[in-house]
Amino acid sequence: MNARTLSERLEKGFLMMLIQDGIILRQTKMEDINDYIEWYTTKTEWMNWDAPWEQNNQNDLNNLVEHLKHQVSLNTSVVPKRLEICLGSGTHIGWVNSYFIESDETKLAIGINLPGKKIVVLD
Repeated sequence: MNARTLSERLEKGFLMMLIQDGIILRQTKMEDINDYIEWYTTKTEWMNWDAPWEQNNQNDLNNLVEHLKHQVSLNTSVVPKRLEICLGSGTHIGWVNSYFIESDETKLAIGINLPGKKIVVLD
């Protein structure tokens, strides 16, 4: 991505965008919500590995969609707790988020989710 393209994207409200080795971390946008709906309804295998003790249902999806819409509408000067992971091509492949374990502010956790992608471990 060249400087002009990056500048144009920043002008459109993407105040936080990190780019390294073909991977982009950026703030959530409305178009991402369709991906989340797919990941929470169709491509759900990732849920078996990400907190499998949690049960997900339609209310969870509805709450997530409303939460994401709210995040998109927030003042972009707020540091986000969630960033979307995209390939250099712009393809949205997942997210990274931070949260406190059991609401304990001394126990910060980072979650990285790449739903629908096959992970291959090479020796």
